[in-house]
Amino acid sequence: MNESDRVLFIRFSAIGDILLITPLLRLFHHHYPHVQIDVLTKKNFTSLLQYHPFIRNIIAIPQSPSFAEIKSVANEIRSQEYSRIFDLQKHWRSYLITLLSGAGRTSRYKKYAIRRFFLVHLRLNFYPKRPAPVPRRYFEAFRELPIDWKPQPLELYIPDETKARIESKWPFDKRELTIAIAPGAGRKTKRWPVDHFIELISLLQDQYGAKIILVGGDRDKPICQEIEGQVAEGLIEWCGQTSLLETAEILKRCDLVITHDTGVMHMAAAAKQRLIAIFGPTVEEFGFFPFMVENRVIEHHNLSCRPCSYHGTDTCPKGHFRCMNEIEPIKVIEAASEFLDSHSKVRQARLIH
Repeated sequence: MNESDRVLFIRFSAIGDILLITPLLRLFHHHYPHVQIDVLTKKNFTSLLQYHPFIRNIIAIPQSPSFAEIKSVANEIRSQEYSRIFDLQKHWRSYLITLLSGAGRTSRYKKYAIRRFFLVHLRLNFYPKRPAPVPRRYFEAFRELPIDWKPQPLELYIPDETKARIESKWPFDKRELTIAIAPGAGRKTKRWPVDHFIELISLLQDQYGAKIILVGGDRDKPICQEIEGQVAEGLIEWCGQTSLLETAEILKRCDLVITHDTGVMHMAAAAKQRLIAIFGPTVEEFGFFPFMVENRVIEHHNLSCRPCSYHGTDTCPKGHFRCMNEIEPIKVIEAASEFLDSHSKVRQARLIH
């Protein structure tokens, strides 16, 4: 590629999927440092990439674009005369946009949809013993380029003004052990029961004196408020009160993050934060386990009905919801102990000196 070339990466949504393309941005920039990199994504996720140093322009598309809006985006892409487009969405909208834009060289990755279908619907697992994470699958879009795969961590850049804003309202002493918990998820079967979270918080407070901050979006507010109503003190509920970048800064300031298979999990990974992820209907084969960060995944290994879906559902297909109900809070405490015990020792040493 020449210095005057420019390329476009397409990934519409969601939080985790967008952050999972950042390893490719770094790999591409390292190999072609003078080539302009642009990204096409949904408008409500642009902040995740707004401050990325390798991205020149972000093209925003509405959450549910009309045909006229799709055509407008395609015309904008046509005007940029991209040397190559990397379609990491591989959705009918991204196909249509590249078609209407007249893009000549478009590279896509493999979604392994057939393997996923057999695993979810027929319980036949044709994935390799060590399933490739999503960034490695995205990398297949580079197959025509002389770039070697080298794992890179997820990246999320937070401006100083966002850091200062969270600093000004931070509710806890910096010396206190603070844990961020994201109890929500887009689908109900991805959510650990509220009663389990309440018991977990009680254990964390009793055993470690931990301060808890609840994070999430607007739709997670009822869950967060229910938990807050059952916890007497030592907890702050900020669900729906922070932007994506403010949430990421909160995660960075904590000592541990506990979440589900959600965008917050990938935000924590991008923040280089230690995390515990509670998985219910989804599994590692789908490629979305925490990437290149210290973590522990808690899941029910002895259920023949897992996975029951790719993205989770609103009700358990079997009616028992054992994949989440049977993960006891003590299991999460055991997973967290190696993180928290070491932190407690360091904190005590600081207080002594």
